[in-house]
Amino acid sequence: MNFINQLNTPRNIDLRTAFMSPFQGISFLLYHPALLFKVLMCSFGIMLSLPLFIIGFVTIPIFLCMIMLMVINEITGDNLSFTEIMSQVYVNIKVKIKSFIILSFLPLLACLYIIYSLTNNGNSPLIIYEFFALLCFLIIWGIVIIHCLLICNQKNQMALYAVFDSLNLLAQKPFLLFGQLIAWIMGLMFVMAVLFSYVLILPAIGIQHGTMLSTLLILMIIFLAVAVYVSFYVSGVTVLMYHRYSKETSCDEDE
Repeated sequence: MNFINQLNTPRNIDLRTAFMSPFQGISFLLYHPALLFKVLMCSFGIMLSLPLFIIGFVTIPIFLCMIMLMVINEITGDNLSFTEIMSQVYVNIKVKIKSFIILSFLPLLACLYIIYSLTNNGNSPLIIYEFFALLCFLIIWGIVIIHCLLICNQKNQMALYAVFDSLNLLAQKPFLLFGQLIAWIMGLMFVMAVLFSYVLILPAIGIQHGTMLSTLLILMIIFLAVAVYVSFYVSGVTVLMYHRYSKETSCDEDE
């Protein structure tokens, strides 16, 4: 995959490109149903890995890399087989896992703080703002993680250097991240609208709220909506990384 071999020459991209990348990723998946199905399967794997904790530190970066490389494979038209993509996924796999573990500590602490706040101050209106701040932080931090996993595909890459380079993206490209944040908050609002649609859907099909069946259906709706959001999110950030590192995309205008 030639794209992986040129990751050491990042390009400057403007705010418009950063803002449009999520929508390009979404439209790209919608125009490639087979790819959308495979990406969704990986997203389901990520969702199922979250409660496993220790095992998730291994499986989540693998699923993230699978999504990234499958999307890049379709964009570049390399037509790699699934076996060839998996062989690329496992390049520097130990470095990828180490980098993911290092970058996971801060989000875990933030999530633990929110859980603590819900337990002790569940009735405080401040929780709503803290929860929204957590979601914004996770959106930005996810870009850092995906960027780190991408550059870890370089065979001579080391975990600490990859983490540093990815964190450096926060300081070097604030407007790029701001454009991403705006786009993904819009997507998040759409997902929340879908999640709350069960209030109208369940009574319309004759299912009463509070029953076991309604609880199961609500959990399924939440699981599916979040998995779809993860699929579009990782694909959109992958498109952003493609614009940043591809020699075919350049912009001399700095943010």
